[in-house]
Amino acid sequence: MKFREPPKLWQQTALIYRRRTEQDSLGNEKAVYDMTHSDGAAVGSFQFPRGWNPTGQVGSSGFRTELSGEEGGGVLEGFVRGDVELAPFDRLKLGDEVWEVRAIHPWPQHRRLLLGRIQ
Repeated sequence: MKFREPPKLWQQTALIYRRRTEQDSLGNEKAVYDMTHSDGAAVGSFQFPRGWNPTGQVGSSGFRTELSGEEGGGVLEGFVRGDVELAPFDRLKLGDEVWEVRAIHPWPQHRRLLLGRIQ
């Protein structure tokens, strides 16, 4: 299968913020992100999966309230070419929105990312 180059209009540059771990005051490990300085950039095509979210809307706040608490809303699918290093739980900033990498599916010429909306 050959991956076709998406139209330039669909391509976006996402700023990468890598997940790091630190210890809190009790010595427990916690995840931290330096959202003031980017760790690089990835160029890809990012879109809402049609089968999961046919309207393309994530809602006004991106969260919904369930009996178990607040659950994040919004799933974004991305196709990234090149050898930019990405890992699960890294964060990508697209425009004014922040998305977290939930899964990476490698293909011969690209990687398919599933992202969850954070902000």
